[in-house]
Amino acid sequence: NSLLPEVSHMMAEANSQLIAVNLRISETNKRIVDFNSKNIANNEELLDGTLNPENATRKTNAHRIASNVARIAEIGHRAAKNAERIKANVKTMKENSESIKKNAELIEARREVIETNQKHAFENSEKV
Repeated sequence: NSLLPEVSHMMAEANSQLIAVNLRISETNKRIVDFNSKNIANNEELLDGTLNPENATRKTNAHRIASNVARIAEIGHRAAKNAERIKANVKTMKENSESIKKNAELIEARREVIETNQKHAFENSEKV
């Protein structure tokens, strides 16, 4: 069948994309682990007294406040962009879900035809 090489190529491309997705997930997980490790270390310093809030000065507080304000703005900007992307992804996921459902119905209908054809082929072979 001439379609088999084309389908094999499509599957190879799909597998390449899935590998890329898994790599991205792995990279994201590493970033999460690194972020959490840093925060755990900061919390340990607070708990063991290494980082003593009583040693804070107006200057260090002002710096921390400015840093936090900048981080909040950045996080807000990222959250807004992510919300747009999530909304678009949800739309695509719904469309894909409908497509998969329709495809499953077509496959089931074809399966019934195949089974009927097999039954007729078997009946014909009995006549030979």
